Amino acid sequence: MIIVTPEEISQFRSQLADNPQALVALDTIEECEGYLDDAVPLLVMRETAQEAIWRSHLLFRQSHLSIWRSQL
Repeated sequence: MIIVTPEEISQFRSQLADNPQALVALDTIEECEGYLDDAVPLLVMRETAQEAIWRSHLLFRQSHLSIWRSQL
């Protein structure tokens, strides 16, 4: 089991301040009290959910574009 200390999280925040995705990951690790074994599944679920939302959005737009084109 790997545990990231609050000091390490703070240091990573400073180093990765210009990377919003990294900061979100660090927030998740912090929520899990530094336990990476707990944080990784949450990060994967959130990333997968985000991808599903984007995929859904793209499919919705594509279907509406197809309908619009068929009406021309």
